[in-house]
Amino acid sequence: MDNFCVFILTHGRPSRVKTYTTLRNHGYSGRIILVIDNEDPTAPEYYRRYGEQAVMFDKQQIATTFDTGDNFDNRKTIVYARNACWKIAEERHIEAFVQLDDDYYWFGYRTATGAKSTRRLDTLFALLVTFLHETPITSVAFSQGGDHIGGYDDTKRVSRKAMNSFVCLTQRKFTFIGRINEDVNTYVLYGGREKYF
Repeated sequence: MDNFCVFILTHGRPSRVKTYTTLRNHGYSGRIILVIDNEDPTAPEYYRRYGEQAVMFDKQQIATTFDTGDNFDNRKTIVYARNACWKIAEERHIEAFVQLDDDYYWFGYRTATGAKSTRRLDTLFALLVTFLHETPITSVAFSQGGDHIGGYDDTKRVSRKAMNSFVCLTQRKFTFIGRINEDVNTYVLYGGREKYF
């Protein structure tokens, strides 16, 4: 897929970016950018390990662009990296991207007979980007393992929530809100404003 990228949002653990290897082991062959911040003392190690795949943003600067939902000066959350991705994408002419945390160890799906790994992430990401292009959806996400507690039930409705993994179109920009639970804050806020997640 041209002009697509996986952003891995990471801080302080350059030797433990599990998601990078997991993506490759599950069939993703495209571009990966590790999004790091200028307040991370381990940044030189990210550059040593990942070279130009590590891209730094200014955490204090991005903090001025959104509401953290409190008046504390603690920037130890992922919301800054989430909001920095839009500018990084624009500067690199990336048209669509997915944001992932740095500790994913499995991608798969569940059926009536159990969970199975996928080795087709290239195809899955392409399908999700096509879905976004063909609908007014703001962002789409993979379901989480906890969404399937209770077993297989083909009558269960798909919930309108998006957490952890956000597939986005760069031109369909939105801002993550709040220092804590930024994913839930965002889909709830915008869900009430006719933006669908």
